[in-house]
Amino acid sequence: MGAIDPGLNVANFYALEALYLLSRKAISRRKLMLELGLSESKTRTLLQHMQGIKYIKPTTKGYALTEKGMKGALKLQGIIKDMKSIDLGNLIDSRKGFALHAKHLRSGMRTYEIRDIAIKAGAEGALVLRASNNGLKFVDPATREYEQKLHSIERQLKGLRNNDTVIVSFAQNAENAKAGLWNIIENLINAG
Repeated sequence: MGAIDPGLNVANFYALEALYLLSRKAISRRKLMLELGLSESKTRTLLQHMQGIKYIKPTTKGYALTEKGMKGALKLQGIIKDMKSIDLGNLIDSRKGFALHAKHLRSGMRTYEIRDIAIKAGAEGALVLRASNNGLKFVDPATREYEQKLHSIERQLKGLRNNDTVIVSFAQNAENAKAGLWNIIENLINAG
């Protein structure tokens, strides 16, 4: 699959998230600002950076990916089936969570390595789950006693199939939880 272009790897995860959002269709600067939850000036700086490394170009419909940008987006699309903010229910109290429903995930990373990657980006931790016919299960056998608490997460994720992987990053605030998840995604791509 290849690694993420180092030029795209800015000091925050917003470049990867913008790349993923733009992979669906061209987006105006204002809509991108709202989707990313950034200020006008931070959005402008991000777009200037992405134009500078030739990942995006302005069009009449907003910003769109260049051919180079599309190659980077394909790497993200190769892993991400769905990604969303989720309510952790009674599994982890008072924490915000972001979940990655991964497709075709064949990583040699262990659950503690994935957790550590999330923590390095500002999250408090990460859960690695596997879908089965009986619902979501923890990959790590040491945490199996908490599986009855996974139903709230399972209800929020549509289209789970047997052996699909779900990775949940969590933190006290949504930005850190999301940063942890994007750091995991980047590391999964670079490892693949």
